[in-house]
Amino acid sequence: MQTAADRAYGALPAGQQAIAREMLRSMTVARRDGGLARRPVTRDDLYAGLPGAARADIDAVLDAFAAERLTVLDGDKAQLSHDVLLRAWPRLRGWLEEDQANWILHGQLADAADAWHDSHDDPSFLYRGAQLTALQEAVTRWSADPARYPCPHRHPAQLPAGQRTSCRSRSAAAA
Repeated sequence: MQTAADRAYGALPAGQQAIAREMLRSMTVARRDGGLARRPVTRDDLYAGLPGAARADIDAVLDAFAAERLTVLDGDKAQLSHDVLLRAWPRLRGWLEEDQANWILHGQLADAADAWHDSHDDPSFLYRGAQLTALQEAVTRWSADPARYPCPHRHPAQLPAGQRTSCRSRSAAAA
């Protein structure tokens, strides 16, 4: 699998290699336990998530990885063909490790939102100081890629007021 992935990636021109990196990262999500999993995406999600890339280039990257049986194309949806690719291809694994800190913080926020909700909105559960600052910076990063970093709770109204606005505006931007 690593050989096929290296072959598909290596055959792409530099611009399409950059697209491949972002595209493959968007086809991956971290579970709450920190493990990685495949995530199906639509072509429209890919087009929207890579606004500087030509649709033809995105389609060419999808086709190159599908030709090596590394992605599965089903109508308008695309996804990695095997979870093992997330571990077996060192290049992809390296890209995903760069995201690890964001995913950890994202999971912590989801857990904190659950705890805050379960405490009947007890203000002592709200973030303050450096923790709040780090979260605000992360939300800015996540807002740039709402498909990759969805609102970290089932229902934005169940988040503290400062987060509700961010999730709502991110949901609207993603629509």
